[in-house]
Amino acid sequence: MQNNNINSNNEFDIFDVFFLILTDKWLLIKIIATFVLLSCGFYYFLPNVIFKTSGNISNINILLEENALFTNEEIIIKLNNRLASSYNYEKWSSNNKNLSAKLAQETATNLEILSKTQTITKIFDSLEDLEALTSYLSHSSALTSENIFYLIEKDRLAKLKEEIAKENLEKLEIENNIMKRSIELKAAQEELNYINSNIANEIRNTPGVTLHQLQLTNFIKVNKLIIENLMIAKEEYKILKTNIISDNKEIVRLGRISTSPFRSHMLVVFFGSIIISFFFGVVCLIFKNEYKKRKNYKF
Repeated sequence: MQNNNINSNNEFDIFDVFFLILTDKWLLIKIIATFVLLSCGFYYFLPNVIFKTSGNISNINILLEENALFTNEEIIIKLNNRLASSYNYEKWSSNNKNLSAKLAQETATNLEILSKTQTITKIFDSLEDLEALTSYLSHSSALTSENIFYLIEKDRLAKLKEEIAKENLEKLEIENNIMKRSIELKAAQEELNYINSNIANEIRNTPGVTLHQLQLTNFIKVNKLIIENLMIAKEEYKILKTNIISDNKEIVRLGRISTSPFRSHMLVVFFGSIIISFFFGVVCLIFKNEYKKRKNYKF
Protein backbone atom coordinates (compact mmCIF):
# COMPACT_ATOMS: atom_id res chain seq x y z
CA MET A 1 0.00 0.00 0.00
CA GLN A 2 1.18 3.55 -0.83
CA ASN A 3 2.12 5.78 2.20
CA ASN A 4 1.15 9.41 1.73
CA ASN A 5 -0.69 12.30 3.42
CA ILE A 6 -3.68 11.98 1.13
CA ASN A 7 -6.56 9.51 1.16
CA SER A 8 -5.54 6.03 0.14
CA ASN A 9 -7.96 6.09 -2.76
CA ASN A 10 -6.01 9.01 -4.31
CA GLU A 11 -9.11 11.20 -4.35
CA PHE A 12 -9.09 14.77 -3.06
CA ASP A 13 -11.81 16.36 -0.97
CA ILE A 14 -12.16 19.62 0.95
CA PHE A 15 -10.46 18.14 4.01
CA ASP A 16 -7.42 17.18 1.96
CA VAL A 17 -7.11 20.76 0.66
CA PHE A 18 -7.48 22.13 4.17
CA PHE A 19 -4.81 19.71 5.38
CA LEU A 20 -2.47 20.82 2.59
CA ILE A 21 -2.96 24.48 3.51
CA LEU A 22 -2.14 23.79 7.17
CA THR A 23 0.85 21.68 6.26
CA ASP A 24 2.41 24.20 3.85
CA LYS A 25 0.88 27.40 5.22
CA TRP A 26 4.20 29.29 5.13
CA LEU A 27 4.73 28.45 1.49
CA LEU A 28 1.20 29.66 0.75
CA ILE A 29 1.86 32.90 2.65
CA LYS A 30 5.07 33.46 0.67
CA ILE A 31 3.22 32.93 -2.62
CA ILE A 32 0.46 35.38 -1.61
CA ALA A 33 2.94 38.00 -0.36
CA THR A 34 5.07 37.78 -3.49
CA PHE A 35 2.05 37.99 -5.76
CA VAL A 36 0.60 40.99 -3.86
CA LEU A 37 3.90 42.88 -3.86
CA LEU A 38 4.41 42.29 -7.58
CA SER A 39 0.84 43.27 -8.45
CA CYS A 40 0.77 46.44 -6.33
CA GLY A 41 4.27 47.39 -7.39
CA PHE A 42 3.40 46.98 -11.04
CA TYR A 43 0.23 49.03 -10.56
CA TYR A 44 2.05 51.76 -8.61
CA PHE A 45 5.21 52.18 -10.70
CA LEU A 46 3.65 51.79 -14.14
CA PRO A 47 0.46 53.85 -13.93
CA ASN A 48 1.01 55.73 -17.16
CA VAL A 49 1.96 52.66 -19.16
CA ILE A 50 -0.66 50.09 -18.25
CA PHE A 51 -3.11 51.83 -15.91
CA LYS A 52 -4.70 55.23 -15.90
CA THR A 53 -4.61 57.29 -12.72
CA SER A 54 -7.82 58.78 -11.33
CA GLY A 55 -6.15 62.12 -10.67
CA ASN A 56 -3.69 63.46 -8.15
CA ILE A 57 -3.67 63.73 -4.39
CA SER A 58 -2.19 66.74 -2.67
CA ASN A 59 -1.20 67.22 0.96
CA ILE A 60 -1.01 70.86 2.07
CA ASN A 61 0.63 71.96 5.31
CA ILE A 62 -0.87 74.87 7.27
CA LEU A 63 1.73 76.91 9.16
CA LEU A 64 0.67 78.63 12.39
CA GLU A 65 2.53 81.46 14.12
CA GLU A 66 2.65 80.98 17.88
CA ASN A 67 1.04 83.67 20.01
CA ALA A 68 0.05 84.20 23.63
CA LEU A 69 -3.69 84.59 23.01
CA PHE A 70 -4.79 81.56 20.92
CA THR A 71 -3.71 77.92 20.86
CA ASN A 72 -3.10 76.09 17.58
CA GLU A 73 -6.35 74.15 18.03
CA GLU A 74 -8.32 77.39 18.44
CA ILE A 75 -6.71 78.85 15.32
CA ILE A 76 -7.58 75.74 13.29
CA ILE A 77 -11.20 75.97 14.49
CA LYS A 78 -11.36 79.61 13.34
CA LEU A 79 -9.88 78.70 9.96
CA ASN A 80 -12.30 75.78 9.47
CA ASN A 81 -15.24 78.03 10.36
CA ARG A 82 -14.12 80.51 7.73
CA LEU A 83 -13.66 77.79 5.11
CA ALA A 84 -17.23 76.64 5.77
CA SER A 85 -18.60 80.17 5.41
CA SER A 86 -20.70 80.81 2.29
CA TYR A 87 -19.99 84.54 2.59
CA ASN A 88 -16.27 83.81 2.58
CA TYR A 89 -16.64 81.70 -0.59
CA GLU A 90 -18.68 84.40 -2.33
CA LYS A 91 -16.08 87.00 -1.42
CA TRP A 92 -13.30 84.83 -2.83
CA SER A 93 -15.20 83.82 -5.99
CA SER A 94 -16.05 87.44 -6.81
CA ASN A 95 -12.31 88.18 -7.00
CA ASN A 96 -11.38 84.86 -8.65
CA LYS A 97 -14.12 84.12 -11.16
CA ASN A 98 -11.95 81.88 -13.33
CA LEU A 99 -10.72 79.81 -10.40
CA SER A 100 -14.17 79.58 -8.80
CA ALA A 101 -15.27 77.54 -11.82
CA LYS A 102 -12.79 74.87 -10.73
CA LEU A 103 -13.88 74.85 -7.08
CA ALA A 104 -17.59 74.52 -6.38
CA GLN A 105 -19.07 76.12 -3.28
CA GLU A 106 -20.17 72.77 -1.89
CA THR A 107 -16.64 71.44 -2.19
CA ALA A 108 -15.05 74.58 -0.78
CA THR A 109 -17.32 74.84 2.26
CA ASN A 110 -16.72 71.18 3.11
CA LEU A 111 -12.96 71.58 3.33
CA GLU A 112 -11.53 70.85 6.77
CA ILE A 113 -8.06 71.27 8.24
CA LEU A 114 -6.98 68.45 10.54
CA SER A 115 -6.22 69.96 13.93
CA LYS A 116 -3.82 67.19 14.95
CA THR A 117 -1.55 67.35 11.89
CA GLN A 118 -2.47 70.87 10.68
CA THR A 119 -2.79 69.57 7.13
CA ILE A 120 -5.47 69.10 4.48
CA THR A 121 -5.49 66.33 1.88
CA LYS A 122 -7.45 66.71 -1.35
CA ILE A 123 -7.83 64.76 -4.60
CA PHE A 124 -7.92 66.81 -7.80
CA ASP A 125 -8.01 66.13 -11.52
CA SER A 126 -5.84 68.94 -12.89
CA LEU A 127 -3.37 71.62 -11.86
CA GLU A 128 -6.13 74.21 -12.29
CA ASP A 129 -8.10 72.45 -9.57
CA LEU A 130 -5.07 72.56 -7.27
CA GLU A 131 -4.53 76.26 -8.07
CA ALA A 132 -8.16 77.01 -7.17
CA LEU A 133 -7.84 75.05 -3.93
CA THR A 134 -4.65 76.79 -2.82
CA SER A 135 -6.11 80.16 -3.79
CA TYR A 136 -9.18 79.60 -1.61
CA LEU A 137 -7.03 78.34 1.27
CA SER A 138 -4.70 81.35 0.96
CA HIS A 139 -7.65 83.73 0.89
CA SER A 140 -9.21 82.15 3.98
CA SER A 141 -5.87 81.98 5.79
CA ALA A 142 -5.17 85.66 5.14
CA LEU A 143 -8.56 86.75 6.49
CA THR A 144 -8.18 84.48 9.51
CA SER A 145 -4.72 85.94 10.14
CA GLU A 146 -6.08 89.49 9.97
CA ASN A 147 -8.86 88.65 12.42
CA ILE A 148 -6.51 86.95 14.88
CA PHE A 149 -3.94 89.75 14.56
CA TYR A 150 -6.68 92.30 15.29
CA LEU A 151 -7.75 90.38 18.40
CA ILE A 152 -4.15 90.04 19.57
CA GLU A 153 -3.54 93.76 19.04
CA LYS A 154 -6.80 94.59 20.81
CA ASP A 155 -5.80 92.46 23.78
CA ARG A 156 -2.34 94.04 23.83
CA LEU A 157 -3.78 97.56 23.81
CA ALA A 158 -6.21 96.67 26.59
CA LYS A 159 -3.36 95.37 28.72
CA LEU A 160 -1.33 98.44 27.83
CA LYS A 161 -4.13 100.72 29.02
CA GLU A 162 -4.30 98.80 32.29
CA GLU A 163 -0.55 99.16 32.66
CA ILE A 164 -0.71 102.90 31.95
CA ALA A 165 -3.52 103.38 34.48
CA LYS A 166 -1.56 101.40 37.08
CA GLU A 167 1.60 103.40 36.46
CA ASN A 168 -0.30 106.72 36.57
CA LEU A 169 -1.70 105.72 39.95
CA GLU A 170 1.76 104.81 41.20
CA LYS A 171 3.15 108.11 39.87
CA LEU A 172 0.39 110.01 41.64
CA GLU A 173 1.26 108.28 44.91
CA ILE A 174 4.93 109.16 44.41
CA GLU A 175 4.06 112.82 43.68
CA ASN A 176 1.87 113.01 46.80
CA ASN A 177 4.69 111.47 48.84
CA ILE A 178 7.19 113.95 47.40
CA MET A 179 4.86 116.86 48.18
CA LYS A 180 4.27 115.64 51.75
CA ARG A 181 7.97 115.14 52.47
CA SER A 182 8.86 118.48 50.83
CA ILE A 183 6.45 120.27 53.19
CA GLU A 184 7.91 118.43 56.18
CA LEU A 185 11.44 119.19 54.95
CA LYS A 186 10.67 122.90 54.54
CA ALA A 187 9.13 123.07 58.01
CA ALA A 188 12.18 121.34 59.56
CA GLN A 189 14.57 123.70 57.74
CA GLU A 190 12.61 126.78 58.88
CA GLU A 191 12.55 125.52 62.47
CA LEU A 192 16.30 124.86 62.40
CA ASN A 193 16.98 128.30 60.91
CA TYR A 194 14.82 129.90 63.57
CA ILE A 195 16.75 128.16 66.34
CA ASN A 196 20.08 129.19 64.85
CA SER A 197 19.00 132.80 64.25
CA ASN A 198 16.75 133.79 67.14
CA ILE A 199 17.76 131.73 70.14
CA ALA A 200 20.71 132.77 72.30
CA ASN A 201 23.84 130.68 72.41
CA GLU A 202 23.37 129.87 76.08
CA ILE A 203 20.00 128.29 75.38
CA ARG A 204 21.10 126.59 72.16
CA ASN A 205 23.96 124.89 73.97
CA THR A 206 21.65 123.23 76.46
CA PRO A 207 21.34 119.43 76.04
CA GLY A 208 17.65 119.56 75.09
CA VAL A 209 18.02 122.18 72.33
CA THR A 210 21.22 120.59 71.03
CA LEU A 211 19.52 117.23 70.77
CA HIS A 212 16.56 118.78 68.93
CA GLN A 213 18.95 120.49 66.47
CA LEU A 214 20.62 117.16 65.75
CA GLN A 215 17.24 115.52 65.18
CA LEU A 216 16.19 118.30 62.79
CA THR A 217 19.49 118.08 60.91
CA ASN A 218 19.22 114.30 60.57
CA PHE A 219 15.54 114.59 59.53
CA ILE A 220 16.48 117.09 56.81
CA LYS A 221 19.26 114.87 55.42
CA VAL A 222 17.12 111.73 55.39
CA ASN A 223 14.16 113.44 53.73
CA LYS A 224 16.38 115.01 51.08
CA LEU A 225 17.67 111.52 50.16
CA ILE A 226 14.14 110.11 50.15
CA ILE A 227 12.89 112.94 47.92
CA GLU A 228 15.80 112.40 45.50
CA ASN A 229 15.00 108.68 45.23
CA LEU A 230 11.31 109.45 44.72
CA MET A 231 12.18 111.87 41.93
CA ILE A 232 14.33 109.22 40.24
CA ALA A 233 11.49 106.69 40.51
CA LYS A 234 9.10 109.24 39.03
CA GLU A 235 11.39 109.87 36.05
CA GLU A 236 11.65 106.15 35.31
CA TYR A 237 7.91 105.99 34.66
CA LYS A 238 8.37 108.25 31.65
CA ILE A 239 9.87 105.26 29.79
CA LEU A 240 6.85 103.02 29.51
CA LYS A 241 7.71 99.42 28.78
CA THR A 242 5.35 98.00 26.18
CA ASN A 243 5.13 94.55 24.65
CA ILE A 244 6.05 95.11 21.02
CA ILE A 245 4.69 92.37 18.75
CA SER A 246 5.99 91.34 15.37
CA ASP A 247 5.00 93.26 12.25
CA ASN A 248 4.34 89.88 10.62
CA LYS A 249 0.56 89.55 10.39
CA GLU A 250 0.68 86.10 8.77
CA ILE A 251 -0.51 84.15 11.78
CA VAL A 252 -1.83 81.49 9.37
CA ARG A 253 -0.27 80.70 6.00
CA LEU A 254 0.18 77.83 3.59
CA GLY A 255 3.27 75.69 3.85
CA ARG A 256 4.71 72.90 1.75
CA ILE A 257 2.45 71.28 -0.84
CA SER A 258 3.24 67.68 -1.80
CA THR A 259 1.50 66.10 -4.78
CA SER A 260 1.48 62.52 -6.04
CA PRO A 261 -0.65 60.46 -8.47
CA PHE A 262 -3.81 59.06 -6.93
CA ARG A 263 -4.74 55.48 -7.74
CA SER A 264 -8.30 54.82 -6.76
CA HIS A 265 -8.07 51.12 -7.76
CA MET A 266 -5.17 50.28 -5.45
CA LEU A 267 -7.46 48.56 -2.93
CA VAL A 268 -9.09 46.57 -5.71
CA VAL A 269 -5.68 45.47 -6.95
CA PHE A 270 -4.55 44.65 -3.40
CA PHE A 271 -7.51 42.51 -2.38
CA GLY A 272 -7.90 41.04 -5.86
CA SER A 273 -4.27 39.92 -5.86
CA ILE A 274 -4.77 38.31 -2.44
CA ILE A 275 -7.76 36.28 -3.67
CA ILE A 276 -6.13 35.25 -6.94
CA SER A 277 -2.82 34.40 -5.29
CA PHE A 278 -4.62 32.33 -2.66
CA PHE A 279 -6.24 30.09 -5.25
CA PHE A 280 -3.02 30.03 -7.25
CA GLY A 281 -1.11 29.02 -4.11
CA VAL A 282 -3.59 26.26 -3.32
CA VAL A 283 -3.21 24.89 -6.86
CA CYS A 284 0.58 25.02 -6.43
CA LEU A 285 0.29 23.06 -3.19
CA ILE A 286 -1.88 20.41 -4.88
CA PHE A 287 0.58 20.05 -7.75
CA LYS A 288 3.45 19.88 -5.28
CA ASN A 289 1.74 17.13 -3.33
CA GLU A 290 0.83 15.22 -6.49
CA TYR A 291 4.41 15.52 -7.70
CA LYS A 292 5.68 13.99 -4.48
CA LYS A 293 3.17 11.15 -4.76
CA ARG A 294 4.19 10.32 -8.33
CA LYS A 295 7.86 10.59 -7.50
CA ASN A 296 7.53 8.18 -4.59
CA TYR A 297 5.14 5.82 -6.35
CA LYS A 298 6.50 2.29 -6.72
CA PHE A 299 5.24 -0.13 -9.32
